[in-house]
Amino acid sequence: MTERRQHRRVEAAFWARLKDPLRGTVTGEFEEMSVSGLSLTLDEENDFFS
Repeated sequence: MTERRQHRRVEAAFWARLKDPLRGTVTGEFEEMSVSGLSLTLDEENDFFS
């Protein structure tokens, strides 16, 4: 598979707490970051699009 990312990703280990007005607080951990984005794994499964 060809790598198509423009920016190099680096490993990270930061926790996150996101506040949503409808769902309350959601927690998770950043796993990778780059200039153009990040990878976040949530502690619980959520369906934000329903």
